[in-house]
Amino acid sequence: MRGGGTVAPYVTGSVQVPANSNVLIPFGRTYPQPALIMLKPSDGVVAFLSQFEARIQSDMASMRIYNKAGTSRYVTYYVYWNSIGG
Repeated sequence: MRGGGTVAPYVTGSVQVPANSNVLIPFGRTYPQPALIMLKPSDGVVAFLSQFEARIQSDMASMRIYNKAGTSRYVTYYVYWNSIGG
């Protein structure tokens, strides 16, 4: 068994994402590979492509949270360092 450390998000926060819109979230650092992201909306809806999602930007230093629904959403996000394959 390999020794491990504590898994904790590097960046956390909450943001209001307007209906049919998106919000840019800067990480404050550039990741060498895509970060792992978890989203938790206040309305309890599970993130899926037809409702809302997060996408890492090509600069690996930010993400966009997209809300494709007709209502505004308050979303808490958790960004984890991705050490898989690195």
